[in-house]
Amino acid sequence: MKKVELLTFETLIENESFQKWVTTDRVFDNNYWQTQIQSKPSQQKLVEDAATFIMQFQFKKQQLPESDIQFEWDKLEKRITQSEDTHSTGKVISMKRRSWFSAAAAILLLVVSASAFFFFNQKESLIVKKTDFGERLDIGLSDASSIKLNANSEISFLKKWKSSETRVVSLEGQAFFDVNSLPSKTKFKVKTDRFTVEVLGTEFDVTSRADKASVVLKEGKINIVFNKKTTVVSDGKTKEVEKILLLPDDYLRLVGNKYYKTKINTANYIAWTEKKLVLDVVSLDDIGHVIKDLYGYEIEFASDKLKTIEMTGSIPMDNFEELIVAIENVYKIKVEKISESRLKFVKQ
Repeated sequence: MKKVELLTFETLIENESFQKWVTTDRVFDNNYWQTQIQSKPSQQKLVEDAATFIMQFQFKKQQLPESDIQFEWDKLEKRITQSEDTHSTGKVISMKRRSWFSAAAAILLLVVSASAFFFFNQKESLIVKKTDFGERLDIGLSDASSIKLNANSEISFLKKWKSSETRVVSLEGQAFFDVNSLPSKTKFKVKTDRFTVEVLGTEFDVTSRADKASVVLKEGKINIVFNKKTTVVSDGKTKEVEKILLLPDDYLRLVGNKYYKTKINTANYIAWTEKKLVLDVVSLDDIGHVIKDLYGYEIEFASDKLKTIEMTGSIPMDNFEELIVAIENVYKIKVEKISESRLKFVKQ
């Protein structure tokens, strides 16, 4: 249960996706709920009230006294009445609302005692790892699989898996996965906003950002399962598919509203895992996008001609200052800092 046509207090606290979003520090389905809030800014306080209510119960004991339930409802009712129109009679909550509160309180007493402990345990067992601009992180999983998380990225997963369980990792940003061999019929899944990667034991790179998405397979084979029927161009043919199989050196990349499957030099693509940026006829414009994604700087160009300069070679990425010096030397340009968040590329 995720889709919410109308944001009301009732629909929010009863929505499983919203509950998980709140109790996982706003990681689960984060893009969906951020979009909901941004599209309905006038209801942001309603969302926060519902989130606060859920969190109040999350840390209570598994068995809650009825007096505690009633106390929380009384506080909530008072908050809501302050934002509702007052009738001339002075009554600010309709009988329908009061009836709903009474029924919901009775139900919640049962639901919270069963689910609050579940939410608490889920949060305790969920691991969330984030990287800042210019930061990379090596992560080991309980099944001996490993993840290299690139800059400006976030990943979440359960602390432990049972041997028979599907391993699920959620990703926003870019990461390289080295998945250990799994028991028969057990799957490892990487979930993004656009697709899910299903593997049995392999090495691959996944990127999922606001303006780009791609998957590169180093070895093994993986299935890409799209969230909806999607246009894929492969070997000169265009098809509408729900999933697609990738083999070693396959590169699946989102361009506009279509995915293109091609072959690439995987070693060059994943060189970032060794703190290198390998240029294989890479334009300066492409370098600008890399800097924005990994270091957070917007790039300006002194001229459009500068964007088209292409180069082949290797640039170290140990730190940002070294990267800038290398770019200046390789592309024969000058990089000027024009503000705390903007750089300008100019001809030397």
